[in-house]
Amino acid sequence: NETGNNFAISSKGVGDALVRSAAALAAAGNDFDESIALITAANNVVQDPDKVGNALKTVSMYLRAAKTEAEEAGESTDGMAGVSKLRDEILALTNGKVDIQLDENTFKSTTQILRELSEVWNELTDITQANILEKIGGKRNSNVVVSLLENFDTVEDVLASSANAAG
Repeated sequence: NETGNNFAISSKGVGDALVRSAAALAAAGNDFDESIALITAANNVVQDPDKVGNALKTVSMYLRAAKTEAEEAGESTDGMAGVSKLRDEILALTNGKVDIQLDENTFKSTTQILRELSEVWNELTDITQANILEKIGGKRNSNVVVSLLENFDTVEDVLASSANAAG
């Protein structure tokens, strides 16, 4: 309710997006508030909770190189890299500034990875940005991912609002 009352998404929109993405986002280390924040920030630009939910499900699977899960969910895995390859590619494309893992055995959450990418996003060339978008979201989700990366302050605002909400 707090999010629906204060940001450009209804409570129903949040719910619709969560139906499509909650399990994948949770498996990718995001808590409930982070999931709502990602949904809200992406929807601020895209204005389609169903599309946002599907895109966040895909992004969370791509970032964890969860090919089997993506295929089972009906997502295209063309160009999806393995874990070590994706880690190396993102590190290289961001000049060593963004690592998708905390250590050899642990992924960062989707929220943390996107936060770190957003911090270096404007330093990257257009070609590098396009490469990253395809690697973490596939061909169909670039607009949702770029809306998050370019407006990550909204994610932080939703998290702050949620932390101060009663109930």
